[in-house]
Amino acid sequence: MLLPGTTYDPCSLAAGVGVAAVVAMPDATFGNDMRGSVSLDLQGIEVSACVLVANTISVQFQNGTAAALDLASGTIRGSVEKA
Repeated sequence: MLLPGTTYDPCSLAAGVGVAAVVAMPDATFGNDMRGSVSLDLQGIEVSACVLVANTISVQFQNGTAAALDLASGTIRGSVEKA
């Protein structure tokens, strides 16, 4: 199942700092294989996703660079594969 897309504007991330977006995703359950994607040049920010609770995913943005980064607004998507 593919989440159609949700607009998200992550805050400015200092070096080493992360933030998460919580997104509704019907049929997402624990044990599913999760993937997250973003419509932006991430400039070194790492993105990961997981099922937070049933029907809800968390997409994490982690700044692993040595400088603060401020991404523009973009579209985040998640996909779930049933285990």
